[in-house]
Formats: sequence, structure tokens, C-alpha cells
Amino acid sequence: MTVLDFFQNHCAEAPQSNTKFFIVDDRNQPPAYTTTERIDEKITEVENPNREKVVFTPIDHCLITGNNPRRCDGMLTGENFLFLVEIKDRKRKRFAAAKREAKEQLTQTIALLRKTHPELNNLFPKRKAYLSFVRIPGFVRSIEHSEKEEFKGQTGFIFVINTRIIIE
Repeated sequence: MTVLDFFQNHCAEAPQSNTKFFIVDDRNQPPAYTTTERIDEKITEVENPNREKVVFTPIDHCLITGNNPRRCDGMLTGENFLFLVEIKDRKRKRFAAAKREAKEQLTQTIALLRKTHPELNNLFPKRKAYLSFVRIPGFVRSIEHSEKEEFKGQTGFIFVINTRIIIE
């Protein structure tokens, strides 16, 4: 049985050091990918003010295919960070259901990451799990402190809801 390698695989895009780029999750053209052009308003913006080398790896529909386990759309990695990204395109009234689904996808991806890469904490001291709710550009949702603590305790990742990711 082949061990899944999240960091050395055919899905990873070439490293980039653009100060701004976007993650696109087009249902009609999977998997997720990055671009330097704003295609429309339903994208996740990544700001990289220090021009760090960043690699985007699409997880869903590339690194992992099929329906099990549930997984997030992709991950951003750099010298000392790993940010998982789940992009949702839902109406505001369905936010609670989208958040539950995204947390499940992120949690299952993290469990698989930890299983295949037990040294994860040493490799990436900065670990965040993003829910990007792209239906509403600039959408930021505060998360209860207890929910953040619970997620971090279960996964070792900080849970963030924002359509913008800042690499610092």
C-alpha cells in the first residue's frame, strides 16, 4: 500500500512568491488552483507581503479522489507554515450547515495528515485551518473562543473564517 505524501506529490503547484494571488475552486473545473488574476468575486485572496515562497497543493480531486475520507480543497505551505483551505459557496442563511461541513472536512484532512506525517508539528509551527465563505466577498465571521479552543485542542490547528489569508 502506498503512503500518501502531502508534501511531495504530482498535485503541488510550483512555488510562488507573489505578493497577492487567489485560490479558485470552480465546481466545473476541479481541482482548486491558484491564479494571479481576480477571476470574479467568489475567490479566496492570499496576501504574501514578505514574498515568501508558497506552494499550493489541491487536495480534493487531485491528491485525494473519491468520496472517502472527506477532505478540504487544498493547502498552502511555506518554510514554517501549513494552512488548510476549505472554500464554500453557499448563501448566508446556510452558513451554519456549511461551517459544520467545512469543519468536518478540515478535521478529517488533519487526521490524515497526522497519520501520514507524524512530525507535522515540528515541520510547521504555524498551522491554520481556513473556511473561506466566498459567496460574500470580504466575509469574516468571528468564532466563539470556546469553539476555537476546542478545534485547536482536537487538531492542533487554529480555525479561521475569512475570505482572505495573510501569510506572515
